[in-house]
Amino acid sequence: MPIYCQVFEFLEDVSASLTDLANRELTALKELKKQEEGEHPFGIEDLLYYAKRVEEKQFDLDFGAIREHFPVDLVLSGIFKILQDLFGLRFQEIVDAELWHGDVCAFSVLDLSSGDLLGYFYLDLFARFM
Repeated sequence: MPIYCQVFEFLEDVSASLTDLANRELTALKELKKQEEGEHPFGIEDLLYYAKRVEEKQFDLDFGAIREHFPVDLVLSGIFKILQDLFGLRFQEIVDAELWHGDVCAFSVLDLSSGDLLGYFYLDLFARFM
């Protein structure tokens, strides 16, 4: 049997296994929504919320308690320090930027050695519900 046939066969097996797993996980998400909200259709907008809820229940997690140990400012400064050490980048918050929400931050990215401006980005970490 040519090698490409073996590869194709392998990929079909993996695909079938993952499809079964995905279907079981989606069924679990739909069941949880049904338990919590009753007979409402499950939409794409429900996916992340109920995936998180299933993890909380399955692993007895409290994301709120975990979040207390990882304050945003501390995590961001750690990530920026790692990026500085690895790639020679410096991140500077733009305090007077026009932002669409009070939780959003704007940053400039500079080359640490030359001080050249490389670009800007917005950081919008928190979900907002309407």
